[in-house]
Amino acid sequence: SRRTLALDPGSHMGMRNLAAAAINRHELAYSRILSRRVLLLEPDNPDAMYTMAEVEFRIGDAMTAWTLHEARVRRDIHRPRLNLPASWQGPGTETGPVLIASEQGVGDEVTFLSCLAEIYHCITQPVVIEVDKRLIGLIARSFPSATVVPRQFVPGDGLGQFLDYRALTAEHGLRHFAFSGSLPKILGRDRNSPLEQVGYLQPDPARVAHWRDWLAGLGGGRKVGIVWRTAQWTRFRARIHCTIEDLFPVFALPDCTFINLMVGNNAEDLAKLKAGTGVEMIRPPDLDIWEDIEDLSALMKALDGVVAARTANCAFAGAVGTPTVRLAQGFLYVSNGREFFFPNVDPVFDRDERFDGPEAGRRAAALLPRLLATAPGR
Repeated sequence: SRRTLALDPGSHMGMRNLAAAAINRHELAYSRILSRRVLLLEPDNPDAMYTMAEVEFRIGDAMTAWTLHEARVRRDIHRPRLNLPASWQGPGTETGPVLIASEQGVGDEVTFLSCLAEIYHCITQPVVIEVDKRLIGLIARSFPSATVVPRQFVPGDGLGQFLDYRALTAEHGLRHFAFSGSLPKILGRDRNSPLEQVGYLQPDPARVAHWRDWLAGLGGGRKVGIVWRTAQWTRFRARIHCTIEDLFPVFALPDCTFINLMVGNNAEDLAKLKAGTGVEMIRPPDLDIWEDIEDLSALMKALDGVVAARTANCAFAGAVGTPTVRLAQGFLYVSNGREFFFPNVDPVFDRDERFDGPEAGRRAAALLPRLLATAPGR
C-alpha cells in the first residue's frame, strides 16, 4: 500500500488498504487520518466507512461508529440481499410486521440479538427473526412470540451467495426490516450505557439438566469451559489469539476441572498442555460443537465459568449468562471493563490496548476466580 501511494499519491485504494493495515499495527490515529482522506474523495465508500467505524469504536465516539458500521452491508464481502422491505427505524415506527435479518456469522447474530431482547417489548407488530439454521431452536425459545426462520438463501444457489426475501415478505406481510447488526444503532446507547440483561438466550432446560448431571459426575470443584483460540488458524489470526501455552496460568488455578470447548482435533495442543502442566482437559461426550449449537449452549449454561477467545463460543457463553473471561478486547472494541452486550463477560484488555497472548493468560488467571465467586451454586 505504501508503494502504491508512492507511485500514485492520490490512489484511493492505496489509502484504504493502508488505513486497514494501520489498524492491524495499532496505528489508530494514522488510520483515522487516512480514512478521512478517502472519505473526502469518496464520501460513500463502504470500505473506508467500515475502517473508520473500527477506529471510532476504539478511540472515538461509539454512536458515530454505529452509524459508520451500517456500511458493512454494502461491502463486497457481504452477501447480496434481494427484495427486502423498507428499513425499520425502531420501536413505534412500525406499521406492519418487522423482519430482523441475519448477519454474516452466528456469533455476531447471537451478540446483536441481545439488543432485540432489550427493546422487544416495545415493538407493536409481529416480529420475524432470520438466523442461521443452527440457532432456530435457541432463538425461538428466547423470543417465543416471534416467528424464527432460516437464512433465505436463493434456491439452487449451492454456494449460498445470495439471499432473497420475496417469498418471506409475501408469506408474513413484512413491511419493515433491520439487520441484527443495526440493532445497537437503533437502541441508541453510547459506550457508557451497556446492556444489563443477563442470559437472554434460553437453552433447552432438559439438556441443561443433562449436562449438569454429567459435570457433577466429574467430581468436585468448579467446571470451566476453555476456548483458547479460533479453529480457523491463520498467520493473521495468530496475532490476536492465545496459544495453549499462554493459558498455563489459568490451568494452574486450584479446584477447577477444565472442559474442552474447541472445535476440531486439538491433539497437538492438548499434548503440550499435559506435558507443561499435567492437566488433561475433558471433551464433552457425543457433542458436535460446530453443528449442535443448541446442546453446546446448554452445556455452557451448566458450566460455572468459561474462558474464551474472540469466537462464536464466547458469544454463546455470554448470551446464556455464564460468567466468562474474554481473551481479547470487548466485541467490536465498544467498551472497557465489561462487555457492552453481556454484563457477565469481562474482556482482559481495554479497547485501545494491544493484544498480547501471555498477558491475556495472566490476566485471565487473575480474573477468573473473581468471576466464579460471583456465581456460587451455578
